[in-house]
Formats: sequence, C-alpha cells, structure tokens
Amino acid sequence: MTKALGHERNPTIDAFRGIAICSVLAYHYTSETAWTGLTHTPAVAQVGRFGVELFFIISGIAISMTARSSGNAIEFFVKRVARLYPAYLFWMSSTWLFLNWVGSPIFPHRILDYIKNITLYSGHHRLVDPSYWSLTPELLFYGFTAVSLAVFRRHYWLGLVAVTLIGAGIAAAGRTAFADAAVAAKWMPLFLLGMSAWLLIYEKRRVGWVCAGVALITLPFGALRYDPAFHPHWAMVAYIGALGGALLMMLALRIKVVMGPLGWIGLRSYSLYLLHQALGVSTLKMLTRLGAPDWFSLTVVVLASLGLAHLSFTYIEGPAGMAINRFYKQLTTARRYPAASL
Repeated sequence: MTKALGHERNPTIDAFRGIAICSVLAYHYTSETAWTGLTHTPAVAQVGRFGVELFFIISGIAISMTARSSGNAIEFFVKRVARLYPAYLFWMSSTWLFLNWVGSPIFPHRILDYIKNITLYSGHHRLVDPSYWSLTPELLFYGFTAVSLAVFRRHYWLGLVAVTLIGAGIAAAGRTAFADAAVAAKWMPLFLLGMSAWLLIYEKRRVGWVCAGVALITLPFGALRYDPAFHPHWAMVAYIGALGGALLMMLALRIKVVMGPLGWIGLRSYSLYLLHQALGVSTLKMLTRLGAPDWFSLTVVVLASLGLAHLSFTYIEGPAGMAINRFYKQLTTARRYPAASL
C-alpha cells in the first residue's frame, strides 16, 4: 500500500470514528430510560442516534481504500469479512449467552435467534443485539462493491452508482421496505458520499463528482426518508452536515489530528459497537435495580465497555483478521505456484 494514495492509518478518520461511537453510546445509554432504569435523560444525547450514519460515510472511504488495494473482487470480500466477522461472531455469541444466563427481560432470545444471527443478515428475525441491524447495510455494500470490482474493475464506482439509483427508484415507487432489504436504499447514498470523497481526494478522479452528485440527489429517497416525528430531518442534517462536512474538509486539506482519546476509541469502535447495547443496557438495568445512582452506573458500564473493546481489538479483532488474510494469501499462492507449497 502506498502512502501517496492515503493508505496509511489516518488519525483524523479514527477520531471521527470515535465521535460516531461516542454519539451512539450516549444515545443508547442515556435516552432509553425504559430499558436502562436511569432517571435523567439529556436532550442533547438524542442526536447520537445519527452516529451510525456518520459511520456509513466513513465506511465508504475505508471500503474504497480496500477496493483500491485489493488484487481482485474475492480478495476484497475476504478482507472485509476478515474485518467484520470474527469479532461479530465472538460478541454475538457472548451476548446471547450472557442474556440467557441473566434472563434479560429486555432482550429475550431463543437458540433459533442465535442460529439466524450467525448469517450476519438481519432480515426479519430477532437480533441478538438491536445494534446489529447496521451490519446488514454494510454487508450489502461489501457485496455490491465486490461484484462491481469483478465486472467493472477500476471503474467499480459505476456499479455502486447504479445500485444507488435503482434503490432510490424503488423507494420512490413506494416499495421502501423492499428497497432497503434488497439494496440498502436508505443508506447507499451515505456510502457513496464517502466513496466520492476517496475518489476526489486520494485518487484525484473527477468521477468522484458524479458519485457525490448521485449521493446528494438520492439522499431524500434514502437517509432523509426517516419519520420526522422520530428522526427529525433538521437534526440529522445538522449532525451529518456538521461532522461529515468537517471530516471531508479536513481530509481534503490533509489536516491530521488525533483529538485526544477519540482516536484511541475510534480504533476500537467496531468492537465497542458490537458489545455496547444489549450487554451495556442490561448491566445498567441491573445496577439501577440495585439502587446504584445514575452517574455510578454509567461510569461502570462505560469503563467496562471500553476495557472489553480494547481486549477485543487486541486479541480477537486484529489477530483473527490477520490470520484469515494470511490464510487466503497462502491459499492463493499455493494455487498459483503449486511447487511453492510442497
């Protein structure tokens, strides 16, 4: 990977991942009082529900980098599965076991739920952790990118523009549920927006403007299609516009900032996302039932979540991903040069 194309670790992107996951934690830990048992709900935490949308923009940038560094579509998909699946399987399994052990009334699950969740596709079954819904759009985006790489190669953006337009068309025709389930229509404009930033900033390709234009045109049929009563349009536009705009501007100007602990948290944001909601909310509920004050309960849960996320990143997410990628390289080398494997 070459530094000229921005393949080195970017502390600014990690810091904005940290902002996104902190937003999500603030929302889930303080806004869902019926689940957590907390007595105080800061109104500002409500905007944290849009942290996932910021993640999708960042994902568009990261996936473009992976597509650029992959030799073919299969290698790309293996890299993304290696990044996503090991930590997911560990925390999904751990969450299911924990919730059944404590008998959580908030997140009841059966063995059938566990088996269905192994696929990583949410579909219509009960999720072990409600946060896992966002992994389905990610998986669909990976799949569409892999197919586009196989068909269009360097011009893989063509396939993703087509998918985004098709999804917007289906949604505009009133088939919103089908559009979201089949082609992630609600979220593809956000992925495409991140991809356009990569193409413009790092690859210096004017087609990035085409991707950006399609992303902005289709947003009303996608992310901005939320129910205004539950997801106010102005709040989402303000959150995504401010943070997404700041991220893209800093990348364009080559501004790299660590932002204190946000970069550290951002590096561990995927593991933190996987374990935070069902485990964290259930623990908050247990602590508040025991009479613990809100500040103590939140402190314990946040610190425990950060600690577990660090262990997961260090001993599961990183090593397992590298092992899968190493195995794939050995397998392809053995197929290409049979004598080398003897």
